[in-house]
Amino acid sequence: MAAELAQAIVYLITTVGAVVWVSGLWFLIRSVPKPSGGTGVSPVPVASAGKMPEVCEGGRLEKSPYGAPQGLIAGHAEIPGKPGDLSAKAAAILAKEQVKILQRTEDRVVFEGVDPGVAGATVAQHVRRGELRFTATGNDRTGIDYAIAVPQGRVLLVLGAVFQALGLVALVGGFFAVTTWVVPNPNPAVRGQSLQMMQVVHFLWPPFLFGAVYRMRRRTVQARFEILVNNLPYCDG
Repeated sequence: MAAELAQAIVYLITTVGAVVWVSGLWFLIRSVPKPSGGTGVSPVPVASAGKMPEVCEGGRLEKSPYGAPQGLIAGHAEIPGKPGDLSAKAAAILAKEQVKILQRTEDRVVFEGVDPGVAGATVAQHVRRGELRFTATGNDRTGIDYAIAVPQGRVLLVLGAVFQALGLVALVGGFFAVTTWVVPNPNPAVRGQSLQMMQVVHFLWPPFLFGAVYRMRRRTVQARFEILVNNLPYCDG
C-alpha cells in the first residue's frame, strides 16, 4: 500500500470516528434526566410517599423539602369519571401488576415498586415510588396528575461515560501510533495495517448502548402510565 493511500485511510477513519464520538457524547448528555420543578405553585403534601416530589396543579411539579430525585416522570390527563371510581380502578390495576399500594383514598393512590428479582413485574421493577392524584373538574370528569420516581440507573450512564473517555483515548492514541510508526514504514505490507485503525469502533458504540437502555427503561414507565391513566374509564379494574 502506498504511503499516501495509507495516510488518507487513517485520516478518513479518524474523521468518521471523531464524528461518531461526538454523537455518542451528545447522546449521553441528552440521556441525563433534567431536574423537575414547578414555578409559582404551592406543593400539595404527599404524606405517605417518603421523599417523593409533590404533585401540583396541572401536572406541574415542585421539589419537596426533603430533596426530590432527578428525572421525575410526570403528566396530566383529564378523563370521564368520578375521582373515587377512577382511584379504585387504578389501585386494582397497579396491584395486578405487582406494584405495592401504600395508600388509596378517593383522590389519591400512592405506591412503590418491587425488587428487580420479582418475576413477572416488569413495570414494577422500573418504579421506585409514585402517586396518582384525582381531582373532579365538573361535568362528570376528573383531572389526573401523576408523578413517578424511577430508579436512577446511574451505573448505565457512568459506564457510557467510561467508554466515552476510552473512545477518545483510542482515537487519539490510535491516530498517533499509526501515523508515527505504520504510515511512514517503508514496508508496504506494514502500511496496509493502517486499516487496523478501524478497531477503535469497539470503544465508540457502547455509549449508545448504555444510553439507549437507560432511556428505554424510562420510556417504558412513562408509556405504561400514560396508557393506564387514559384507559381508566374503560377498565373494569
